[in-house]
Amino acid sequence: MSFTISKESAAAILAASKSGPNFVEMTVSGSTETIELIQTLTTDLAGVVTALHATEPRFSVFRYDHRNPEDQAATALLFIYTNPDNAAIKQRMLCSSTKTSAMNQVEALGANLTKRIEVGNPDELTADYLELQLYPPKTTGVTVQKFAKPAAAGKGGARLNKK
Repeated sequence: MSFTISKESAAAILAASKSGPNFVEMTVSGSTETIELIQTLTTDLAGVVTALHATEPRFSVFRYDHRNPEDQAATALLFIYTNPDNAAIKQRMLCSSTKTSAMNQVEALGANLTKRIEVGNPDELTADYLELQLYPPKTTGVTVQKFAKPAAAGKGGARLNKK
């Protein structure tokens, strides 16, 4: 499904990607077939978690100012899709089917998304979780064991037959 982002949402996303409020929350309106703006805030990660609705799916854009692993100031523009387990099935399906279209429209506006994040409940958004998403651990020198094909039938070891 392809619902269009409302003009208010588009303006808020552009503002959040550059300066101004760093959090934009949106929802899908089935009646108007648009992605409507709910609110804009200037907040930190804890404020985002409390601002997100716990029982309705939401699309959000969050400009996350943080320190990277090298302890340097960094900024990431995140597209966050929350889809709580206790949300209405119809709304969950509607948001889920428009998620990709919404992300593509946000990028088409000129917002350069750093990461796309999908969580079930807003409580899952923690600083540790975002750091893991933005800076995954490097796997150097670790060898991954390949799948060992099972022995062919009749070629296995001896089996004991009970009489």
